Amino acid sequence: MRLVDPRGLTLVEVVVSLVMAATLLVGMLTAFRLHRQQMIRAVRQRAALRTAEALLSGWKGAEIPRQSQGRVSEGSQTWMWQTRPLRSHPLAEGISVETIRFEMYAAERRGRPVLTVELLRPAEVRPPADQPGAKRRGGSRGSSRR
Repeated sequence: MRLVDPRGLTLVEVVVSLVMAATLLVGMLTAFRLHRQQMIRAVRQRAALRTAEALLSGWKGAEIPRQSQGRVSEGSQTWMWQTRPLRSHPLAEGISVETIRFEMYAAERRGRPVLTVELLRPAEVRPPADQPGAKRRGGSRGSSRR
C-alpha cells in the first residue's frame, strides 16, 4: 500500500499551503512596517537630541527660561521648543529649586513631543508676604562696629 499519490498534491493541500504562506507573509510585512516606523522615530529623536543638547548647553542654572518657547533649525529640520515650570522644591531654609520641563516638537507636526527633559534651576527668591523688608545677613556696607 502506497501513502503518496504519484499524481501530485490535492487541491486541499495546495489551499492549505497557500493560506500558510499568506499568513507568514502578512506577519513579515507587519513586522517590517513596525520596524521601519521605529527606525524613523529613532532617527528623529537622535536629531532632536543633538539640537536640544546644542541649545541647552548655552543655558546655565538661572538662565534657563521658566516659561518660553522658540524655534531652532539644524540642517533641513526645524524644531519647536517650549519650557514650562512644573514644581518648586525647597532644599533648605531660604534655598529652593524648581523643575522646568523642556519639550521639543517637530515643527511640521505639533502633537506629542519628540523629546522631553526635566531641568532644575534655582527658584526665584521672594520675601515672605508678612515681612516686606527682609533683613540682610552680614550687616550693611559702610557701617562698621568696633
